[in-house]
Amino acid sequence: MIYDFDLATKPTAEELATCLDPRSFKMSTARIYAEPRLPSPWLACDGPLSGRSQDEIYQCADQAFWEGFSDGRLDKRVSAEKRVGEALALLQDWDEQEKLARMHFLRGSLRMAMALENGKLQYAMFSNYYVGRDMRRSEEQDPDGIAAPAFLNALDMANAAVFKRWNTATTLADEAIVDAYHVGIGAAFAVGGTLIGFPLATGIPDKTVTMMEEVPCDIYFCTDNTQKAPFAVPGLAFHQAEGYARVGDRENMMRWIETARAAPGYEDWFFNYIVEGVAADPDAFLQKFSQYGNDGAPFMEVYANSNFGCVFCHGRM
Repeated sequence: MIYDFDLATKPTAEELATCLDPRSFKMSTARIYAEPRLPSPWLACDGPLSGRSQDEIYQCADQAFWEGFSDGRLDKRVSAEKRVGEALALLQDWDEQEKLARMHFLRGSLRMAMALENGKLQYAMFSNYYVGRDMRRSEEQDPDGIAAPAFLNALDMANAAVFKRWNTATTLADEAIVDAYHVGIGAAFAVGGTLIGFPLATGIPDKTVTMMEEVPCDIYFCTDNTQKAPFAVPGLAFHQAEGYARVGDRENMMRWIETARAAPGYEDWFFNYIVEGVAADPDAFLQKFSQYGNDGAPFMEVYANSNFGCVFCHGRM
């Protein structure tokens, strides 16, 4: 998320220098994924898509997305992206606008995952084109949908933050927090990981942890792991713990760490070593964020912006 052609104002020379400074924000290093430990629950849909019914094309693309997204490896995700693109080309005149919106959202999500986790540089550098274009198309086709607007908001905030445009980023963040209270926990989780990376001086991290507690977590993935998110419950508990670590609240951080450790699927979760590390040395995790002081931005320190931000809950490794 380095530069977008669609920024309202082009970055100044000073902003570009800040962005390119080695001490400024960095993209995560591409993660090398092995073959997943867990078997895929997704049925293969091989062969040409043309000649199938529109519903069959949609189902094939959906299966391909989840197979590649949960696998984590770049080649699998590239194949999934191609399959979804083929489906979209065949479905553009379909009257099922909500399903078309979902296909664009899934492709945008896949490209975001490849930018963060697989080092797909062009998707990171030109995120507003590759990711944002699909999210905007999704929003146009399903104005009442909640997923694409939340991700677009997170993308806009990230682009503003990269250039240290904290006034703009904070305004967007305040809007996102208000929206989450109205829309629900899905929107809160979509933006929460980005928001806690803001400087404490903006007030956004404190508002975010309050919002994450006050918005009811009353949806199915809050209590049960799912086929699409096999480690949703421990992953989202850590999400809460990290927010409290960001604002220096040790007691509540540990409350959520213990919630993660007691969550269904925890023992089989690849990333439980992160939680165990925090449990063993809470002060080190708190210091990871406190070192940034009041004005620093640990934007790439939070798990949501890391090279395992998506597979943390959705992966089969």
